[in-house]
Amino acid sequence: MSFVHASDTLRHRFAPTARRALRGTVRAVCAGFRTWRRLARERRELAAIDLRTRRDLCLTQADMMRHLEAPAWAQVAAAARAEWRSA
Repeated sequence: MSFVHASDTLRHRFAPTARRALRGTVRAVCAGFRTWRRLARERRELAAIDLRTRRDLCLTQADMMRHLEAPAWAQVAAAARAEWRSA
């Protein structure tokens, strides 16, 4: 009885184009996740800015709230699409 490694079986089962498509999809998901984490970090930092710093940056309370309440999914989806197209 010979041992067949699982990666050898998968390598032969999927065509190269299917592997390329899967690789692109995985990269797109990872890019979306990285963008989501970056946005979450930026929003936490923005929420922690004190009044004096916010005035120095010429940010009003309305500007800050608009950025904090903006849907992050659109930026995440755009990053994922860009990564998928480049793969």
